[in-house]
Amino acid sequence: MRTLRSFLVLLPLLAVVGCHPCGDPNEPTDPPAKTGRVLFEVAYTNHAWGYNHQGMYVDNEGNIYTYRWPMGEGARWTHDGNLYTEAELTAHYAPGSASAGIIARDSLKMMIGLMESASRGTFSDTTQTAADAGATHTSLYLYDARSKTYRQIALRLRGDNSFDNRSSSARQLADILEARWAGLLR
Repeated sequence: MRTLRSFLVLLPLLAVVGCHPCGDPNEPTDPPAKTGRVLFEVAYTNHAWGYNHQGMYVDNEGNIYTYRWPMGEGARWTHDGNLYTEAELTAHYAPGSASAGIIARDSLKMMIGLMESASRGTFSDTTQTAADAGATHTSLYLYDARSKTYRQIALRLRGDNSFDNRSSSARQLADILEARWAGLLR
């Protein structure tokens, strides 16, 4: 009888706690441990009529930011290779940085789930497809907590030259990111 009474007293408490085990579904959640702060980027660069470099990136909470380097000014992104520290990425995104929206939590979770598969994709041959069109480079960043570096993985390149990451996950991510970028350019 005593056990039954204790159970009946605790039952309403369990129901309340059980309804929200993860907190508010609209609140940002901690990113998976394997991700760093920067997840995705769409970058446009053109040298045809003076240096033009701008883009957007998505952080691990789904925030979308744009950046735009001053037209024709000397400071340029000159990093070689595909490994970056967070300080290097932060410096790269600093010029003209502005908040530009958010990706819903469920969508972000789905996108994060595609990253590993996309990072293993093979690439099509690079073809010349235009002249003076510049380059729109869509990529993801895998974070290595041991070395505290981000490895840039190409998803797609369009412009003077073009290639694709053949992974279906890479195509899906590139389509989502480029649609967001196109919406920001309007």
